[in-house]
Amino acid sequence: MSLSVDTCVLVDVLRGTRPNARDRFLDLAASIELNLCAFVFHELAYGAMVSHRPAEHLNRLEELLRFVTVRAWAKPDALAAAEIRIARRSQGRPAGVVDTLIAGQARARGWPVLTADLHHFDHVDGLTVIDWSADVAV
Repeated sequence: MSLSVDTCVLVDVLRGTRPNARDRFLDLAASIELNLCAFVFHELAYGAMVSHRPAEHLNRLEELLRFVTVRAWAKPDALAAAEIRIARRSQGRPAGVVDTLIAGQARARGWPVLTADLHHFDHVDGLTVIDWSADVAV
């Protein structure tokens, strides 16, 4: 099984905002292939660079990258994201650009999205979403 990991999950791990976030993440990484959309990496790198301690935060991010594979975007990812964007727009539910790109890549590759921000990915046909904030087994 493979998962697409949303930004909020790694922010939780980096900040320790959820109980046992790092342990849960490492357990997951030991048993499942974890994928990171290049746009998620961008969000995390940007956050680290604008922080008060960019070098420290970039180092911590690099440590976490040992447990995920950053995936480049491809044409099928872009097409799926465009379809999602059109569908959300027609539903009157516009979505954030980066979330749409993450969802497009995940749907195109058949990966569930692991996130605590469920509302960012709800109503996306053909996309499985797993709630990181719930203490459930994946």
